[in-house]
Amino acid sequence: MNQQMIVPQQNGEALASLERLESRIHSTIDLLRSARRGETAAEQEAERLKQRLSEKERELERLKMELKELRSEREQVRQRVEALLDQVEQLAE
Repeated sequence: MNQQMIVPQQNGEALASLERLESRIHSTIDLLRSARRGETAAEQEAERLKQRLSEKERELERLKMELKELRSEREQVRQRVEALLDQVEQLAE
């Protein structure tokens, strides 16, 4: 009779152990799903930031060109003003 009591007890322990294992597996699956969602969100954010960086780089190039043009225009205006001042000085002599 002693053996009969041990077998149900061992089955109960095995069942409890299996339930704990099942619970841990479910928790692991939930963590994995959450991690995948986080990874997907991070990839989408990275792509969005890459696009924004690309836009900013294009804007920077445009602004560099504009600055170069403005400096050139400023130099032309400076030369024209100097030429006019030279003419005014010549008239004053």
